[in-house]
Amino acid sequence: MKKILLAALIAAISCLSARAQMQGDTAYVSNNGTRFRVGQKLTLGIGTGTDGRFAYVLSIDLLGLVESSKRLSAEYAAKTVTITKIRKSKKTWLSKDYTVYLVFKSDENQFQGYGINIEPALLTKEVIVDGPKS
Repeated sequence: MKKILLAALIAAISCLSARAQMQGDTAYVSNNGTRFRVGQKLTLGIGTGTDGRFAYVLSIDLLGLVESSKRLSAEYAAKTVTITKIRKSKKTWLSKDYTVYLVFKSDENQFQGYGINIEPALLTKEVIVDGPKS
């Protein structure tokens, strides 16, 4: 019984450690070579989901978890947002692959965050990148 509890404790600590490592980045270079950094301003394009909602801009809850069923509304089209955090999230618990979210705060509620799943958002033009790739 003690061995099982010890193994569970070690697993929990390693998960928390891995999660902390995935959240600490301040810069990210996308697959197309575009560099993103905390504090950078981005212009949102037009949502590609139903009713003009953004398919790749998702709500992030107070625990920092992505809520895939809560998508950014069409009202944000063509608005400028500022990256407050760059978050990497493993696709599955044991996976080495991860998804990168560029996090920004809502205009209406500073406690509400949204994460841009940047790779597909770039491909679908839900995010517009101005200027050179640097």
